[in-house]
Amino acid sequence: MLSNRNKKRALFFALMAIVACSGAVNEVVDDEDDGDTDADDGTDEEEVGTPVTLASDQSSPFGIAVDDTSVYWVTYGGGTVMKVAIDGGDPVELASGQSTPWGIAVDETSVYWTNSGSGTVMKVSIDGGDPVELASGQSSPHGITVDDTSVYWTNNSEGTVMKVAIDGGAPVTLASSQNLPDRIAVDGTSVYWVTFDGDTVMKVAIDGGDPVTLASDQDGAHGMTVDETSVYWTTAEGGTVMRVPIDGGDSVTLASGQGRPSMVVLDSSNVYWTNFDDDTIISLSQ
Repeated sequence: MLSNRNKKRALFFALMAIVACSGAVNEVVDDEDDGDTDADDGTDEEEVGTPVTLASDQSSPFGIAVDDTSVYWVTYGGGTVMKVAIDGGDPVELASGQSTPWGIAVDETSVYWTNSGSGTVMKVSIDGGDPVELASGQSSPHGITVDDTSVYWTNNSEGTVMKVAIDGGAPVTLASSQNLPDRIAVDGTSVYWVTFDGDTVMKVAIDGGDPVTLASDQDGAHGMTVDETSVYWTTAEGGTVMRVPIDGGDSVTLASGQGRPSMVVLDSSNVYWTNFDDDTIISLSQ
């Protein structure tokens, strides 16, 4: 019988395979409200928009990022870094020959990604060009994020949280002995991450120090993001979407009974997340 630890590892890589199996990159556009009502109960139907395919025939598209003009993604199976105009058009290949790329992030000038196969952290101009290696010898790097000065990532196999200067240099270990660290975020003072196997939500000062546990006993903590006041995450096994103050405190359950929720993002008014089990994308007012 599988141990709880091995069950979580098996689920983690099963989730990876589910995400990677789709060959299209989609967006959702708003439809005008046509005033239709449900024929059975007379309640107003919620217009959630119509998905629009921005790119197809991609080889296991995985990590995704966006800026004001373009959508960026990596193809886990194809080993490429791609972009397309936010309103659609011909996809542009920014980099090829990458080794199982996983996470991706973008700033005003560059696109950054992790190669989980070769253990490298890379960047390339948003307009294309020669990729630059920022770090090598990493242990299955996964989640990645960026701020004005540094690039941050998690080493999933080794259990470390790392950073390097945005133009390269010696990588710095911010935290170690983490259990399957994955998604990662940063604000002006701290770096935040979840541990899928450790069931925790963590943070550490942006220059390093003692890691702080913001939440524990989270069943398969997976997706995560942060705003000015709170950290948000999903629990793939627990079926919840959660929030805690960035300085710690009581965790709040925003939604429960979800179908293996994974990625979570925010805007100024809503929280959005994906559910693997029922193939849905959900929004909730903050």
